[in-house]
Amino acid sequence: MRNLVVTALAAMCLSGAIATPAAAEEVTVTVSHTDLDLTTSAGKKALETRVAAAIKVACAKPEARDLKTMQAWESCKSSAKSGAEEQLAKSFELASI
Repeated sequence: MRNLVVTALAAMCLSGAIATPAAAEEVTVTVSHTDLDLTTSAGKKALETRVAAAIKVACAKPEARDLKTMQAWESCKSSAKSGAEEQLAKSFELASI
């Protein structure tokens, strides 16, 4: 498989006059790397750049600036990055075989 799947538990803030708790949903973004040579540093860097962009899609920066919403956003980015790093390591390892 020549795709990475960036999964994050994205917090969605509901706006309104009354403060409501952030609801969370799982967001999955597929990152293709069929066109990259992961045995080169340029290929690895390109895939890392694509994954960073996918994390921004999966964990969109909230408009609300309250502490809980910002913490949920940071948590989303952290968990997505952690999962992606595991997949990146596996992809780089498989490419070197």
